[in-house]
Parts: sequence; C-alpha cells; structure tokens
Amino acid sequence: MDAEVPLATRFPAIFSHCTRLHATVAAVVGRGFDLQPRLSTAAACELLEVQRLVAGISLGSGADRRFIDYMRRASFCSREAYRMLSPPHPPDASACVAWSLRLPSKLKIFAYLDDINRLSTRANLFHKSCAPSETCAVCDAVETSRHLFLECTTASHVWARLGVLVPSEQFSIWELPVPLGVATATWHFGVAAIMWSIWKTRNDLVFNGITTSPVFAIRRACDDIALWRWRIPHLGRADVDSLRSYMLMRCD
Repeated sequence: MDAEVPLATRFPAIFSHCTRLHATVAAVVGRGFDLQPRLSTAAACELLEVQRLVAGISLGSGADRRFIDYMRRASFCSREAYRMLSPPHPPDASACVAWSLRLPSKLKIFAYLDDINRLSTRANLFHKSCAPSETCAVCDAVETSRHLFLECTTASHVWARLGVLVPSEQFSIWELPVPLGVATATWHFGVAAIMWSIWKTRNDLVFNGITTSPVFAIRRACDDIALWRWRIPHLGRADVDSLRSYMLMRCD
C-alpha cells in the first residue's frame, strides 16, 4: 500500500458513501465501516479491497507511536516535519562560517544577515515602505549593505587603513582579502567585529547625530575583540591577539 496516498484519495467511490468522513483507521478496525445502505458497483468493489487491507491490521493496547514517513524513519517532531516538507538545498556557506564563529549570538545573526543583504539598511527599509528615503545618511548614494559596510566614507577609510582591498565584484564578506600574517579563521572573527563597529558608527550618526572617525571605529572593533577573546580556545587566542595588534598598529 502506498503510504503517500490517503485512503480517501485511493478509494474515492467508497469514501463518497462514508457517513463518518474523519474516522481513523483504528476506529474502522474497532467499530467497522459506517456506510450508506446502498452502495454503487464501484463502491462495492472498493469496499472489498479496503476490507482486505483492514483485515491485516492488528491494534495494540499501548499508546500511539507516531513516525515521520521518511527515509530515516525518525520519531515525529516539528524539526523532522519541516525537514520532510522543505525541498533539499545545498549547504549555505555563509551561514556555516557565521555560525562557526566564537562570537555572541547577536553578532553571528548580524554578520549572516549582512552577508545575505537582509539587514535594515535604508534601501531595504525603503523597499518595504518602512523608510521615507533610501539615501545614505552621509552621502547621496543608496544605502545598500555593500555601500554602508564597504564603500561609504567611514567604511572605505577603515578598510584602506587596514590594508584591505575591497573587490569591485559581488562577493561574500567572508571573502574579503586576508591581511598578510593573519589566519583566515581569525580574520573572519575580525571581519564580524569591524562590520559591527561600522554598523554602530552609522547608528550613532542616524540616531544621535554623532560623527565617528575611521580610527575610532577600528579601535572600537579592537575593544570588542578583546572582550570576546575569552570565547576563543586557548590555542587560538594568540592569533586573535596578533590580529588585534595589527589593527591597532594601523590606527597610528
């Protein structure tokens, strides 16, 4: 019997003669069929087949056990239900990097949303009719994620001071060129901290009218790195200290 097809769909004629449309298989096995007194020829033929199927079912006295009809035969839970209903997708490389970072959860979410262009930039808010303008608070450009974090005045000076050449084509933030002598995994940690500092710099201007220099933005990122350093395993803290020293040196 095909478990993917409901009995009501497989046997439409006999189902049209049922007086209890929502009866469970257990109820039918225990109490029998509740049908209209006169069956059509098609319904009578289907009834014989359904009776053969039901005859092979034996009910236990214990509580019901529910399973997801999936190749793994997992116990029923909402996670497995969503997994079965969702189409298969390749792993999200950006999410894999973001979730692997030893950062506060809000920073992981922030970095991931930035990379997939889902942050509340003015361009995104304007597109949702949640902002009167999509123009950057600093210049006349459209405030997209790329503009805000890579191309606007403060951001571009930050990356220039750090010796990072921003590619002109579309790319993931995790693909920003790694400075010489900095470990790649540690650089990802630093990129998230720098992006977070640039975001706070933008918010200081928008909400408080405070203008922040690129040097201050870098130093604030260094302060955050020092604060989050304890999240890194002992063997990796030297790399984090090296990155922080490199960034501070570029502030002079």
